[in-house]
Amino acid sequence: MVFDLFMTIITQCEVDDPGELWEQKKEYIMEKFFRKHNCTPSSATIYQREQCYQECLREIKTQLSILLGGGKKVSNKDLGIPEPEQHVFTNTPKIIIEELAYDTEEQLQLNDERAATLKEDQKKVSFFVHFSRVCLRYHTFFLIPLFEKLISDKRI
Repeated sequence: MVFDLFMTIITQCEVDDPGELWEQKKEYIMEKFFRKHNCTPSSATIYQREQCYQECLREIKTQLSILLGGGKKVSNKDLGIPEPEQHVFTNTPKIIIEELAYDTEEQLQLNDERAATLKEDQKKVSFFVHFSRVCLRYHTFFLIPLFEKLISDKRI
């Protein structure tokens, strides 16, 4: 709804700076994309937020081409709105999406509750699985080799 209103405003009204309007209201403009992914701006994972952002920018580009260009390509940048990245999250497998939506706080709490029943080597494996998921979620793959080194040095 807000997205459609935004498109109407920038295509039918004389807006001094559509890019500034986008920057000020993008969370509201992206609302329909958050709903599509069953999340809100505050509950969205980094992945979901970026996916919604890119989908919204692609839809703006499509709508601009239809409404202003008569089907010809119109650039978002002409209006001061960022261009969508073409390679981001277009055909991501469902399992990766689910993994990136992994609730690290909830899992950490479960790991802590189970820790009392685990042997020492099982605790390390459980921690490594949790740590790997956190790295994946926050795109910090560079930490995994460091973690493996700590394990091999028997520091943890």
